[in-house]
Amino acid sequence: MPLGVVVREGGNVVDAVEFVLQNFTEMNKLWVRMQHQGPAREKEKREKERSELRDLVGKNLQVLSQLDGVDLEMYKDVVLPRVLEHIVNCKDEIAQYYLMDCIIQVFPDDFHLQTLETLLSACPQLQPTVDIKTVMSQLMERLSKYAAASPEVLPEFLQVEAFTKFSHAVVEVIEAQPDMPLVGAVSLYVALLTFVLRVHVDRLDYVDQVLGGCVKKLEGKGKVKDAKATKQLVALLSAPLEKYKDVVTILKLSNYGKVMEHLDYDTNRVMAVVLIQSILANNTLITAPEKVLLCGCSFPVRQ
Repeated sequence: MPLGVVVREGGNVVDAVEFVLQNFTEMNKLWVRMQHQGPAREKEKREKERSELRDLVGKNLQVLSQLDGVDLEMYKDVVLPRVLEHIVNCKDEIAQYYLMDCIIQVFPDDFHLQTLETLLSACPQLQPTVDIKTVMSQLMERLSKYAAASPEVLPEFLQVEAFTKFSHAVVEVIEAQPDMPLVGAVSLYVALLTFVLRVHVDRLDYVDQVLGGCVKKLEGKGKVKDAKATKQLVALLSAPLEKYKDVVTILKLSNYGKVMEHLDYDTNRVMAVVLIQSILANNTLITAPEKVLLCGCSFPVRQ
């Protein structure tokens, strides 16, 4: 059994899981308390001890992921709910971020897919200062790679409605963190769009839904002035062009132009160049007057 976990004679996997969960809980409580204890002059020593203890806390989750007998059912019914309950209740920004990241890294992809709603439901409950956009982006990244590496699991993504669950979670997290910078919110939509383009490449309606979610977040903000947020908006608009290589199809999406309306003149001009480059690179034939008009409406006019 990994990392020295020993079950007494007559014990079983339930006993082992309970032992590790209790160990995880108590060690994390100690780790959280340590950052608030001790004189300032011992800060360096205390930080070293906290770093070592943090690694041990994470190893408890690794042990749980490696225990023989911890199948999907036990993970879904016992392990994940208990771990998430403690993470939410500890109310420590550093611990919450680290432990959510650990869950994503150490447990199998199929476990994440089959417990996606439970895992995502914890995200809006974390402290407002937790970098939850990175946690969710990593989860979407991991599951999209899982789908790409194992195309046979794609029906499962549809069955569990992964896209719908991620979409709802993005909205809930943004609402739960009203002070989240605009760049963070747009980054979440970029991550969600990347997920769609990898897992549901045939669903242009999903692409439009993602763009529409971003439009709602941008409502009332006028032209985006923040440079980092603007960069993410350009990434959001460029991704479907790079994937589908068809400007006309992309510009027909009802929300594509609405996102572009929030770009300032200079950035809108950059996107116009990107559109032209896509037309030239992919030898796109614009054969009807209405398609010419559609493309022309995307070019910026200084007002």
